[in-house]
Amino acid sequence: MVANDNAGCLMPRGVWTTIASMLAPTVNLYRRLMMNTVTLYTTDTCPYCRNAKSLLASKGVAMQEINVQRTPGKLEEMIERSGRRTVPQIFVGDIHIGGFDDLAKLDRQGGLMSMLA
Repeated sequence: MVANDNAGCLMPRGVWTTIASMLAPTVNLYRRLMMNTVTLYTTDTCPYCRNAKSLLASKGVAMQEINVQRTPGKLEEMIERSGRRTVPQIFVGDIHIGGFDDLAKLDRQGGLMSMLA
């Protein structure tokens, strides 16, 4: 028996299930990586930005840095995402951590690495 995949292609029944089960680990890994991506909104002259980058680097955490001075529109994006106008603003996935003080406190309490695991 065959099933129509809505694109006019006929596939033996169960092939889609097999394909989906083969892709599931990759999709789950992608979701986990995206959820744990660390994003920092920074400026060139901010000492707290340097401290945040240094703390994350000391933990071996890869991060995406967005410089709001050099990249048009990113300051507005940061304000919209965080509700704050100061840098750094730090996110793990879509979770807003806050600034450097918030990041350091989270690390001291042991919460940072568990968020990234």
